[in-house]
Amino acid sequence: MNITTQRMRPAQLPQMPVAAKAPEAQEAQTFSSDSVGWGDAAVGLITGAATGVVTGVGAGISSVKHSLLGTAEGYKALYKNETIGPWLKTAIGALMPVATVGVPVLSTVLGAAYGLYSGFVAGATEGFSAGMSQGFEDVSDFNKKLMPAIREGIREFGNEKLGEGEEKFDISPVRAGEAIVAGLGNTVVGGVGIGLSTASQIPEAFVTANRAIHQSDLGLPLKTVSHVVSVPLAVLAAPIGVAGGALFGLGSGAFYGYQDGFVESFKKTAEHVKDYHKAVDKGLADMAEDLVKDPPKN
Repeated sequence: MNITTQRMRPAQLPQMPVAAKAPEAQEAQTFSSDSVGWGDAAVGLITGAATGVVTGVGAGISSVKHSLLGTAEGYKALYKNETIGPWLKTAIGALMPVATVGVPVLSTVLGAAYGLYSGFVAGATEGFSAGMSQGFEDVSDFNKKLMPAIREGIREFGNEKLGEGEEKFDISPVRAGEAIVAGLGNTVVGGVGIGLSTASQIPEAFVTANRAIHQSDLGLPLKTVSHVVSVPLAVLAAPIGVAGGALFGLGSGAFYGYQDGFVESFKKTAEHVKDYHKAVDKGLADMAEDLVKDPPKN
């Protein structure tokens, strides 16, 4: 596998028409990963660590705020919505507090992982200030664009009306109870199942990713520090799997609980966990096969 790094243009240089520049000027205004020295790589490492903290904490705090507001708006939306009946509303309302807690946890860990990687890349190629600026911008977008868009969707749900001739969709009290209990139970199944699946495949993913880095066209400084950055990213993968799996199990359990019953909901969630494990395993196997086909460059 031949991994290359796209050439990037330093932000501080003027953007001149290509036809107006001599060949020497064009070459001076571009650089590849080979031009990232040990100092640049070290700056990228420091920037990645700092940006990871900024995005993790920022996304977490923002998510707590929006999650609380979204929960309040969610209950209001349930009350206003005319398309579903009271028993289904009861089941959804009973499970919403779990999501209120789970979303900030997932946002924090994902934010930290994303900030670590993006900050490392930006810091190594553009400098510490550029990397940190990007981190703060990402947090701002999360707070002012992504989360408000989700809350807007919740409000739109509350404004849904029945069409002419339509009837409210509802479930029986028994199914509502099964949905609640199944949702709570499958939160544990999803979190533990996908969490364990992710953790069990981290070693293989770590080795495969580092082999890809080793065989890439990255310069030695950037290649070396990339190996270092892969360690905290691997560590963060496990909690991401747990938090994401728990939220998936919550939704999966509630849906299959009211549709197919309590027992069947656990079977369905277990099947989804198995499918997840197989998909990740296949992806890693494909990556490893590609690496075997292309011999190491070093």
